Amino acid sequence: MVDKDVTISQLILELDLLRSQVLGLEQINAQLRADNQKLQDQIARLKRDSSNSSKPPSSDIVKPKNKGTRRGRRKRKIGGQKGHPRHERIPFPADDIGPVIPYELSPKQAQGLIPLEEWVVLQQVDLVERPYVVTEHRARKYLDPRTGRIVIAPFPVAVKAAGLVGPKLSALAAYQKGDCHMSYSTIRRFWNEVLGIPISRSQLVNVIQKASAAFAAPYAELREALVREPYVGADESGHKDWGDKLWAWCFRAARFTVFHIDPSRSSDVLKAILTETFGGVVGSDYFSAYHKYMTDCGVLVQFCWAHLIRDIRFLAEHTDPSLRLWGNKLLP
Repeated sequence: MVDKDVTISQLILELDLLRSQVLGLEQINAQLRADNQKLQDQIARLKRDSSNSSKPPSSDIVKPKNKGTRRGRRKRKIGGQKGHPRHERIPFPADDIGPVIPYELSPKQAQGLIPLEEWVVLQQVDLVERPYVVTEHRARKYLDPRTGRIVIAPFPVAVKAAGLVGPKLSALAAYQKGDCHMSYSTIRRFWNEVLGIPISRSQLVNVIQKASAAFAAPYAELREALVREPYVGADESGHKDWGDKLWAWCFRAARFTVFHIDPSRSSDVLKAILTETFGGVVGSDYFSAYHKYMTDCGVLVQFCWAHLIRDIRFLAEHTDPSLRLWGNKLLP
């Protein structure tokens, strides 16, 4: 005969053992779910690139796929496309044309033909042999017979300030250094070999520093005009100068752009450039400095729609079904 008390006690022990095993499995399952969610989030973050987030294209490990391309679509040929209007170069006006060289048939070749007052024109642009002019400014000396002192007629202020290099050539040097990002050695070689003007590096430095100083007044005027604009687009980009981290800030108004280089990327730059009482609207990305500027100064900020759309596209591509559904509903 089976002892009922022993059987019941064994069942209770087995039940407790099963309960502990189930509890352990539930804990393992919860940990696995948490680890899985963490991995899914990491995968989602790794999939972020410039096409579905605010990340710059330079941060992409590989070039993101073009969402607009379709399979089987042929690559467009280089040059004018079928059905597009023809675009031709506008000829130089008569005032810009130097010598005119006509070409005609020889009398033998033209025999029996009637010459027309019509020509096929080919305009050719080339450098002149010496693409500069040297102006010699002379200041006459005068002798004072009573004292024997020499008096020199004064040069015009602009002529004396320019020195060796005139204003147009100075503007060329500033353009080469600033907009073309040419080194002093490259500019010097261009002047020597192309223009035929011998010049030293130190002279080039002086010329470009003069040009830079000449921009001080108009730059200050644009800085003052910036704070009166109804809308200003702002952005910043980092770069290094002799190992030092600097930020190039760009403020875009309707008719002009102001650049400002600063060691800081904080909202203090916005307060200094646009002031704490800016009455217009600032267009920007989601960088924290613009949020702080908006909060501290009560300035209206229009955040970039393109950044918002890319962030929503990231949600639409997320591994979480609920986020993916929500992102697809928000996409335009």
